[in-house]
Amino acid sequence: MNNIDPGDASVDVLALLQEQLEARSKLTAVIESTVLLTINVAALAGNAILCFIVCRNPRLRTSTTMLIVALAFTDLLAAATVMPLTVDAAIHSKRRFSDTVCKAHAFAMAVLAQVSIYLMALTAFNRYLCVKKRNLYKKIFTKKYTLLLIAATWALALIINGLPNLLSLDDFFFCPGYLLCWRRMMRPAAIYSFNAWLYGSFVFSYAVIVVCYWKVFRAVEHHVAAVAPTLNQARVQGGNHTEEVSVAKAVASIVLAFTICWIPSEVMDTMDKINPLLLPRQVRKFHFDLRIEEKTANAPLI
Repeated sequence: MNNIDPGDASVDVLALLQEQLEARSKLTAVIESTVLLTINVAALAGNAILCFIVCRNPRLRTSTTMLIVALAFTDLLAAATVMPLTVDAAIHSKRRFSDTVCKAHAFAMAVLAQVSIYLMALTAFNRYLCVKKRNLYKKIFTKKYTLLLIAATWALALIINGLPNLLSLDDFFFCPGYLLCWRRMMRPAAIYSFNAWLYGSFVFSYAVIVVCYWKVFRAVEHHVAAVAPTLNQARVQGGNHTEEVSVAKAVASIVLAFTICWIPSEVMDTMDKINPLLLPRQVRKFHFDLRIEEKTANAPLI
């Protein structure tokens, strides 16, 4: 959710972070730039291939794969719009793009991060209904309604992040510690309300993901136990659920990658908001790497 000012982003703090960035050795700069570039290319290629495969194969166009493709497309946009500017800053040890581009960079990063989280929660709910409440699943997750849900997810993220800008409640700046452009709320009320929404929606989405997948795997476990006594019976009865179980496992793997990458990152993010100089520069770099690695991990896990 890294779109709020990390701590007291004063001129002195930003200047110190810029000095640390420029003080990197050539070897460090090459290694960091290569890692970021590799992740960027992998995210572009992996998510593009996934979208291409599903689009070319009509049999794969179920409500679940529509949600997965929407997630892959979101990650593809992040790889195409957010990561390249970070890679450029890592290579040249400074920001080389205009204020307008910086503003667009911060806005895109905020919107895409939130859409990604919301889509994962929506996909988890999709799997839960598919396994536990088939009749309700067939009513809610038709192709038409699934497209509407995806559109609503995007609309929510765009409105929530666009309103502060339209109301002149935010500002944008480049943070050398993260090689990213950040947004900064300019009024206390905006800071508290926006942070409350961000953290509240993150916790709610993650709770939906965990609860839904816990119920899915419990249901799968009970189903396997029920059909196990007779192998032939297991094959017959299990055949209807094999594909659903496989999809559930694939999406659950995405959740695992999300947990491994985002939870430590959120902890470091909160620490950095308390004191922007508390974490060493290498830890901030690791903080960002965790988040963009999650964008790369989604496609191969699927």
